[in-house]
Amino acid sequence: MFGFGNDKEIEVLDEYFKEFVNFVQLKQNKIAKRELKYSSKTNAILDSWNKLVDDTASGLKNDTKIMGEVVLLTDKMEQGIFGCRVHGNPSNPLIYALKVNINKMADEIEKDIKKLKNTIEHYTSNDFRSKVDINPNLKADMLSVMNGINTLGNALSTSAKQNLSNGQQLESNSTTMTDSVTNLANKANQQAASLEE
Repeated sequence: MFGFGNDKEIEVLDEYFKEFVNFVQLKQNKIAKRELKYSSKTNAILDSWNKLVDDTASGLKNDTKIMGEVVLLTDKMEQGIFGCRVHGNPSNPLIYALKVNINKMADEIEKDIKKLKNTIEHYTSNDFRSKVDINPNLKADMLSVMNGINTLGNALSTSAKQNLSNGQQLESNSTTMTDSVTNLANKANQQAASLEE
């Protein structure tokens, strides 16, 4: 009917196809290639499927490696380590797009964290002139944090200027007070001298 040797060969092809589908759907992690021991037509199909299994297994293995790198990268980022990237080259276009976007995200987060770190280091050295350069694409919480750091810098700068002004005023008042005390002491000495006379 189909031009195959017998029902056993059709059963072998059917079983191989189902096993291949399970393998592609990751319901099983291995698939055994079939021996070419049937009629020429069945062997031709099995040979073609064996090659397809090899290519698919290679692609899935590479994709699994990439997904492992993604898991490691996200784990590192969760720990606050931002220097990791996904390096593999998947043939699957969706996984390739995932790799590109995850690496791009990691690049941007690492840049933002470095900006925050550098600015905060300046603040701890009492240099409040430093500001975080904010990427215009930034939104939500990270934008709020960046703006908050800049607002903090402005507040610390204003406070430092006010403290400097207050210090200068105290110094001026102290000098005036010292002059007044000296003047008062001189007058007291003069009066004491007058009384002695």
